[in-house]
Amino acid sequence: MASWRTPFLLGWIFFPSLYYQAKRITSAFTKDELTKAKIAEKSVSIVQAVMASTVGVIIVSSCTGDIMYDRHWLVESYVIFATPYELFDIYAMYVVFTAGKSQQQSNKLKSQILEFLKSHPAMILHHLVLIFLFGPVVLFFRNGKGDFFVGCFCFVEMANPFMHFRAILKQIGLENTRLGIANGLLLLVTFCVCRLLLFPFMYGIYGRTRNLSLWEVPFHIPLKCNVGCAVLLAFQLYWFYLIIGAAKRTIKKLR
Repeated sequence: MASWRTPFLLGWIFFPSLYYQAKRITSAFTKDELTKAKIAEKSVSIVQAVMASTVGVIIVSSCTGDIMYDRHWLVESYVIFATPYELFDIYAMYVVFTAGKSQQQSNKLKSQILEFLKSHPAMILHHLVLIFLFGPVVLFFRNGKGDFFVGCFCFVEMANPFMHFRAILKQIGLENTRLGIANGLLLLVTFCVCRLLLFPFMYGIYGRTRNLSLWEVPFHIPLKCNVGCAVLLAFQLYWFYLIIGAAKRTIKKLR
């Protein structure tokens, strides 16, 4: 962990710079502050999701020996590099929130921050969990084990580019076009494959390396692993339910 400063500093340079560059480019097409802030924030999230999922593919494809003890340098380096993104994205969401409020709606800073926290509890909690739970577990408490599984969890980001692009399309009024429909279908497929099927995939790979069937794996791993996966899967099922609902509403509008 002696070299943590370099990826951490690079993260603080890369993600804010990308945000302000995206905002500058968007300014050439619109003067609306909400549109500029929304597109910039979602553009950075798309880039981060593509990077994280690519890192996940590299890590998983490299761990071909003992999946419990195989190591890859990208695991810790990318977690440190991406931590500034999680912090900066909270700020970027706050900018979007304030840009969407008129001058008459603006309050004192403290009240506005509290209102922002109340309006985005799930996403803010998601970022904070990654920073203060996932990050420390990956960096300090794994005892050198499980790089393969960290890489697998990076797979969940594969659906995010389509999720964030949907928000951009909605902002510019193209959500219900053919492009929006195609993006929605890709979101459904990637979400199902990379978030829902991820868990039987991990259990199946672990079972294959230990000569266990998929159904035997839960009885041969620690209870905390099963509980953690069950909780994460429950959240994914909930989000998938919301995505299905949004897709149904889009189809009804097109009829």
